[in-house]
Amino acid sequence: MDRRMNQSINIACSAGKNFGLNPLEFEDLCTALNKGDNALFEKIYLSHFKQCQNYLIQNYKLSHNESYDVTMDTLIVFRKGIMNKKISYGNLNFLFTRMAYFQMLKNKKELKKLDKEEFQYLTNIGCEESDKRKQEKLNSLEKVIKKLSIEKQKFLRDHYVKKLKLVEMAKLSGESDATMRKRKQRILAEIKLIIKS
Repeated sequence: MDRRMNQSINIACSAGKNFGLNPLEFEDLCTALNKGDNALFEKIYLSHFKQCQNYLIQNYKLSHNESYDVTMDTLIVFRKGIMNKKISYGNLNFLFTRMAYFQMLKNKKELKKLDKEEFQYLTNIGCEESDKRKQEKLNSLEKVIKKLSIEKQKFLRDHYVKKLKLVEMAKLSGESDATMRKRKQRILAEIKLIIKS
């Protein structure tokens, strides 16, 4: 009886560190994710997104919008890591928050101060990928982006190439920060649809 109770306690403690998921639930959601079901990310968003955002605000004095952008970017990188089977079950809350920290540094252009191997490991950037494969991916992405409207291409260029923050873009355009975040989400969703078609 005590053994079963200890197992139940261990599973509950483990789930608390892993977005409230036990190992079996996590594996099921990963499998579903690879089939296009985003339930895992709804779970992460509901259980840890706000906590991670608050951590960045309190410890690194980011604004609400900056912490939102960093956490969203981390969610995208985290998704890629799970889909590439580079992230496995075990203290996922900590891993996600740590990745957000590195994403914040990357966004602040402080990457050069970090150990690149550690950053690549934590953000699941494929070190093993050949230059040729990276170039093929860039060429494919460029073709997809050319299918977007001029306005959307400009938005992507400003945000990703010129490195303008969404807050800065909102001020320049006279629109709200929330409008910029929604626009970014819609454009990224459109790109995903083009890639899938």
